[in-house]
Amino acid sequence: MPDIPQATMYRHLNKLLKAQLVEVVEHKQIRGAMLKVYSLAENGADIPAQELAAMTPDEHMKLFMKFIASLLGDYGKYLQQDQFDLRQDGVSFRQPDLLLSDEEYMELVQGLRTQLMKHVGNKPAPDRRRRTITTIIIPETKPHASISAESPPIKGDESK
Repeated sequence: MPDIPQATMYRHLNKLLKAQLVEVVEHKQIRGAMLKVYSLAENGADIPAQELAAMTPDEHMKLFMKFIASLLGDYGKYLQQDQFDLRQDGVSFRQPDLLLSDEEYMELVQGLRTQLMKHVGNKPAPDRRRRTITTIIIPETKPHASISAESPPIKGDESK
């Protein structure tokens, strides 16, 4: 980030460290200087529900864009390996559309949560490697109150 003064960068990085949003994951000795590699702290990006509710749509979009950028970074690191096998490594990205009632949706989410929680506490072992599972759930937008799903199409609007 050449447009950001180094002192400003370090000041912000120190604030993130103190807030435990990032952590040092690696030290490297380079020409007498100690290089630190930082990573997002586990659960460091959790935002309290009250703060989420108070955010503007613009702030939510910026937060989502940061999340997507971290996914791009993780996938980029994976692809930079000397060798990789998408199938053997279990790499997958899908976007199925599901038509679910609120009850069916809650059942699905609870089932996923139950399955994931069975493995969250697994300790490192020679036959285990970290696999990051990301879920992004985006519901269909609600129709405007003045337009119902059964409304006739607006003249000239062929999309309905």
